[in-house]
Amino acid sequence: MPFDPCLDIDEETLRKMGLDPATRKRRDQFNEVAVLGCRVDGPTRHTTLMATNSAFENEWNIARDRAQLTKVNGREAFVGLNAINPDGCTLVMRTPFGEVIVDTNNLIPGASDPLPPACDGVPEMSSVIEPLIPKEN
Repeated sequence: MPFDPCLDIDEETLRKMGLDPATRKRRDQFNEVAVLGCRVDGPTRHTTLMATNSAFENEWNIARDRAQLTKVNGREAFVGLNAINPDGCTLVMRTPFGEVIVDTNNLIPGASDPLPPACDGVPEMSSVIEPLIPKEN
């Protein structure tokens, strides 16, 4: 894949997203779908940044009952509550190779109580990394 979140997102960009670059951990998965993943924590949430070769339409069809279509810096995307964890949010952006996903989880021990709404700030985080993602050919 032409985009690797663990290699192509620099420390300054992670800090702009409210994340701590020192917590960066690789989370790749290779099954039917290849996933280059990178988990990075911030003070109030865990965030996993992923690039996949999965078709955007397939993911939208799975998520459409809990997500809404949106745009991130003009790029087609959708955002909604995480399918597994209602305290998390998933934002998926269309790419030439599949999609880039920003997946957050607000459940961090010692974080503010009550937790903020799951998707607060996720579109803004995504808009910071969107310029790093290859554009359509």
